[in-house]
Amino acid sequence: MGRKRLRHAQRRDRFLELPDGIVSTIISMLPLREAVRTSVISKRWRYMWTCHSDLKFDFVNVLWSRAHHRNAQESQSKRQVQRRRFVERVDMIMHQRCLGPKINSLTVHFHLGKEFSSHIDHWISCGVMKGVESLDLDLSECTSFRKNGVSSNAFERYEFHSSVLTPPARGRCNLKHLRLNSCTFAAPLSSNYLNSLITVELQRVCIDDEMLKDLLSNCLLLKKLSLHFCQDLFNLKFLNANHQLQFLNIKDCLRLNEIEISSENLMRLEYTGPSISFSFKRVCKLAEVYLNYTRANRTGGATYALTQLPREVPQLEKLNLLSILSMKALELPDNGPVFTNVKQLFMTIYPFVDEDKLSWIAYILRTFPELQKLQLNLFSPSFIKQPKDIERTLPECPHNNLTELEINGFYGNRHEVELLTYLLENTISLSKLLVGTSQKAFKGFDNWEYEESCSFYESRMKRVSDWLRQVIPDTVLLEVR
Repeated sequence: MGRKRLRHAQRRDRFLELPDGIVSTIISMLPLREAVRTSVISKRWRYMWTCHSDLKFDFVNVLWSRAHHRNAQESQSKRQVQRRRFVERVDMIMHQRCLGPKINSLTVHFHLGKEFSSHIDHWISCGVMKGVESLDLDLSECTSFRKNGVSSNAFERYEFHSSVLTPPARGRCNLKHLRLNSCTFAAPLSSNYLNSLITVELQRVCIDDEMLKDLLSNCLLLKKLSLHFCQDLFNLKFLNANHQLQFLNIKDCLRLNEIEISSENLMRLEYTGPSISFSFKRVCKLAEVYLNYTRANRTGGATYALTQLPREVPQLEKLNLLSILSMKALELPDNGPVFTNVKQLFMTIYPFVDEDKLSWIAYILRTFPELQKLQLNLFSPSFIKQPKDIERTLPECPHNNLTELEINGFYGNRHEVELLTYLLENTISLSKLLVGTSQKAFKGFDNWEYEESCSFYESRMKRVSDWLRQVIPDTVLLEVR
């Protein structure tokens, strides 16, 4: 026993004698909660955790408990006690952390309101003083408590003032990435504190048209802007043609009426929401557009995307359209315009029904002659009834440039087989075909997720696979999954 204790003590001593550089590396790889716990190892380690460069303050890291996942019916008084305890601990941690080196990122995920403004302001100011580059402030209720009928607007929202980004004397604000959720953007704005921002994401933030205009005018280096559930926006104008903005994402800002864009550096636009008016000027680099129309006039929005948008954005190369309505409802012209720049077309179609006469696919082949890749993500209801007889008479539309075809959510229903057969007959240069039963959903910025398919359709795909191998030529690479 004595020898074992001696060997254990020797190993412990060697561990405690590690150089500071190695210790700092070890601590930086730990979650903040575990990093703080190393302070009890020895006197030498008491403040070693203050070298941790990424600070994430949430329920687990600060209150050291996952109880909020189990106690969905907590009273408001108990929640308020937890808020005060959370703030007290973050105050203590930030007081000690300000003695350490540079902070790279500061994340606060907890349901806090205006009552704790002075504390939140102090945390941010400390981060700026330590050169923080990424600030993520999510004060929504879902970060702390599950909803149980109590509104998340039970108290006033925290107001974010740009003055909290004031750099130290003779210093500069290094903040590059800003994410705000469930707070209010307060005036006035100062260009001195915002001109280093590269990305801004505002979710459920109270900000009006004029405030957003001021924000953009002060963020001269901004490249990526995301606006989610910002319900005080009505008419968005991006009119600085020389602005650095490259990526624009607007989602569920339900009061929007119009978006006017004049930005020579904009490369990608993603929009989810009701059908609105778009105005494009001087968007010479805008090559990728994603549109997901919801609520009223979805038919008009989808029709606009396939008939007008490629004309208004003539350099458009990649169009991603999600349609949550039957494609047979679209009013597509028989002799419409021809768009020669679009090379990739992604279409998510829901629902896709047996009664669809498939005239829209002939329109696609005829209208987009330079298309090289076509991806159809089908969301067919599993309860579709097979009709006795549906007459589908489609014109021949030979397509010379389509080389890659991908169809997801393929269940082998009659209308799906006819759709695929028509495409195989008219895609002269097809070299790759991918067919899968799993439905494929777009999550934003080239992020796709596959949803698990029904085992019944997976077994049916065996017959579909055998059929495909009989009808496609040997020159086409087939992948069935």
